[in-house]
Amino acid sequence: IAAMEEAIALRRPDAVFVQVPAPPDLDEAAILRAIPPAADVDIMTPACFRSYMSGASDLPPVTISAALELLNHHDISVDGLAGVVAAGESPFALMFAEALRRRGASVSLLPPAAPAWADALSAAELVVAAVGRSGVVPTARLRRGAVVLDIGYFNEDGRGDVDVGDGAAHLRALMPVPGGVGPMTVSHLVGRVVEYAAARLEAPDARDGRAG
Repeated sequence: IAAMEEAIALRRPDAVFVQVPAPPDLDEAAILRAIPPAADVDIMTPACFRSYMSGASDLPPVTISAALELLNHHDISVDGLAGVVAAGESPFALMFAEALRRRGASVSLLPPAAPAWADALSAAELVVAAVGRSGVVPTARLRRGAVVLDIGYFNEDGRGDVDVGDGAAHLRALMPVPGGVGPMTVSHLVGRVVEYAAARLEAPDARDGRAG
């Protein structure tokens, strides 16, 4: 954290990105608090989280933006779908659920320890798998015609949260790992850094108040 704060003070970057989740021995919340909200390119600081959840901002984390763009590209609407974000409660999971609600989906969080885990997955028309645990969501458990977004990452074996060993032909759509949201997240990160830099050039004195 001290190294981050020193680098930010010295370089005054246009954008700051921290890869999460952090290793378990680190205080992730404290690391995120060290990011200036105006430079928070991934919308993970408390101020940016509150701004998004309150509706004051329509800019979600870059991974969420990437997933939404992939849905757009393949002309997949989630309007009217009932689904789950399979993840523990976190700012990221809450913002993902909110982003899908803004597109007309009815979405709730489904923690991996929930007693109704298996039944909820089987019933969901829309599944976002963001547990960060390889193969925790078997496709055999998912309903026919479901839209499934695998957001799993930080796995040692490079696999996603969705286990496709039983096939995925019964699904309406599958965003896979690897090769799905990951490359698009990098693309969105680069694009957003450029946008933040442009905004700073256009209004250098207003930068500290961008996040509200």
